[in-house]
Amino acid sequence: MVARFLPLCLDFSTVVRFSEDYSRYDNGLVSQALSGGISVLLKDYIVLIAQLETEHIQGSLSMQKLYYHLQPSMSTMTFLSSIAEDISKDNIKGGAILSYLYRRISRMMGNAEAQKLCVFLLETSAKPYFNILKQWTLKGIIKDPYGEFLVDDHDIRNLENAPKNPAYSDDYWEKRYSIREDQMPIFLEKVADMILRTGKYLNVLRQCGKLIPKGNGKDIVYKHTDSTYLENIEEAYSVASKNLLVHLMKEEDLLGRLKSMKQYFFMEAGDFLLQFQELTESELLKNADDIVLIRLEPLLELALRTSSANADPYKDDLRISLLTFDLQTLINKIANAGSSLDQVYQHNPVDRLTLTGFQSFTFNYSVEWPVSLILNRSAIMCYQMIFRHLFFIKYVETLLCRVWVVNKFVRNFSQSTSQAYTAAFALRQRMLSFVQNLEYYITLEVIEVHWNSFLSAISNATNVDDVLQKHTAMLSRILSDGMVIFTEVLATLTKLLNVCEQFSTFMIAQQEPKQISTADTFEETIKKMDLQFSALLVSFIEKVTVVQFEASSEKRSALLDRLNYNSFYDNVIQMSKTTFTSGSLASEDSMKTTG
Repeated sequence: MVARFLPLCLDFSTVVRFSEDYSRYDNGLVSQALSGGISVLLKDYIVLIAQLETEHIQGSLSMQKLYYHLQPSMSTMTFLSSIAEDISKDNIKGGAILSYLYRRISRMMGNAEAQKLCVFLLETSAKPYFNILKQWTLKGIIKDPYGEFLVDDHDIRNLENAPKNPAYSDDYWEKRYSIREDQMPIFLEKVADMILRTGKYLNVLRQCGKLIPKGNGKDIVYKHTDSTYLENIEEAYSVASKNLLVHLMKEEDLLGRLKSMKQYFFMEAGDFLLQFQELTESELLKNADDIVLIRLEPLLELALRTSSANADPYKDDLRISLLTFDLQTLINKIANAGSSLDQVYQHNPVDRLTLTGFQSFTFNYSVEWPVSLILNRSAIMCYQMIFRHLFFIKYVETLLCRVWVVNKFVRNFSQSTSQAYTAAFALRQRMLSFVQNLEYYITLEVIEVHWNSFLSAISNATNVDDVLQKHTAMLSRILSDGMVIFTEVLATLTKLLNVCEQFSTFMIAQQEPKQISTADTFEETIKKMDLQFSALLVSFIEKVTVVQFEASSEKRSALLDRLNYNSFYDNVIQMSKTTFTSGSLASEDSMKTTG
């Protein structure tokens, strides 16, 4: 009979030792609360032992009676002992303890008494955890001295003294706070991201000097049989996100900032761009290392003040930048999954020596906190890629439009000599048609369509993350539909534009008496460029046909119809495997990509 009581003694000793060890402050608040809950259960057991001892003193306690009274306590003590051993063995704390207790409840479905005990321990242990949760979701404050909460504050830099620049916003928004997977209770998994963002929103408002919204004042308390705490968390998130969105839209004029970005980076202010291009052309034709930014800045200021961009209240935030690599190199760096933004912008002097100003030039934009949450470094880099793509296309179009001047001095030639220019003018028109159709497609059928969809989407946005997500999606679609992120298509397109640039430079040079070529040499040069252009254009059409970008099939068909109007290049495409594969298409691989 005595042997039946020994497991109870062993379990009691294990539970008491666990309760004492985990009541120490260095084990965390959740562990202390769990120890307190176990102490409450042990108190009932100790009272029972005292009552049985009184009966023993009075001589009315037999072994059978003792065993009868201790039977319920045996199962309870065995259950508590197993919990103590599991937690001690895994050495868990905080949210991990709550997850363990939650799983134990699910496994005790057939034992109502044990399940009731586990629910009591879970609700008791969750009290300090939910106190931290309440401070975070209602005030944006983390009071977690033992690292038990699901949100981790990396404390990258002092929030009060943080500089207002895009680099800080990236660190703040993406790096300062993160989720601890090992401290996330199972019953909070579905709302973990919501909890993280709620505190972030409140911290942004505090950084901007705004009062923290009080919300509905409802307490957030965990009850195993009541999910009201989830509703309260969602409501706290709604209040915080709505207040931050209102602040960004109304007080920070986020929409005005985005429209300002569109005006410059998407070339909406056409007169400003043409004027700036004319003012800076002599500088941008130089090698990038020979260009001094100080010379370009006053020209930018002049173009801004004397064009429609003068009405933009944020025009002074526009900056000039010369990157050390071309667009194709940038796309290849981004395609490398291991490249961070710092690696992408890493200086490479070898790349820069091969670039002209037109190939390395881009705009930059100065954005202050908290607008930089949306217009962060990643977003601005996407704007720059789109701008560089359009800027070079626009530059080539400008050169082709200048070639018509050649018509004037051809009138002074004899009829036989002037006939040699017929093929050149026909090639110029084909090139100009290609460039203008490409520009039309990117600006009107890609940028405008996605931009309008973006404006419509954010009008119904309920939080900042919705705006950030839709803004990122818009840029991604433009990069995809504009054929910027497809390396093979971009490489062929760049070579096409380089041929157009070389042709324009050659034709414009014919105005100079010393540069005028003989008829035979001129015709050979034009014929060679014609073959190169046709071969590359056929290759480009074929690649656009097979590439999977986000534009609808109707848009892609419309682009292909413009480039191959009246099936002009169909016969060439049929012959490409024979004629151009052996001859002309070889030029595609031999041409140097400089765009």
